[in-house]
Order: sequence, then C-alpha cells, then structure tokens
Amino acid sequence: MKGTLDQERVKLAGAEVPGGLEPEMRATLKRALDESFVTGFRRVMTASAVLALMSSFVAGWLIEGKRSGAGADGGGA
Repeated sequence: MKGTLDQERVKLAGAEVPGGLEPEMRATLKRALDESFVTGFRRVMTASAVLALMSSFVAGWLIEGKRSGAGADGGGA
C-alpha cells in the first residue's frame, strides 16, 4: 500500500487512495492526504508572506536611505 501511495505523491491534492480497502480506512487515508496537502500549502504561503513582508521593509529602508542622502546633499531642483 505504501508503494501505491508513493506513486500518487506527484499528483499532490489529486492523489487517490488505492482501492481494495475498507471504507473506513479509505476515508482515513483520504483525510490524511487532504490534510497533509493543506498543511504544506499553508506553510509555503506563510513563508511567502514573511519573505514578501521582509522584502518590503528592506525596499523601504533602501529607498528611504537614498531620499535622505539626496536631500542632505543640497542637490535639490
């Protein structure tokens, strides 16, 4: 059964539980597959949000640094 599930891994959320199992076992495996996909998706989205927030702070810091440097230079228009 593990080998069959390993073959389905590439389908991600579309992975199907192998046939020939009791309905209760199929439901348990399907729920485990669904929950593992959702958990992985949430982790990736959280990491992406953190990286986006960090990059916005760095960009704001770099842009702000250039503005104050130009104003202190006396090179205004």
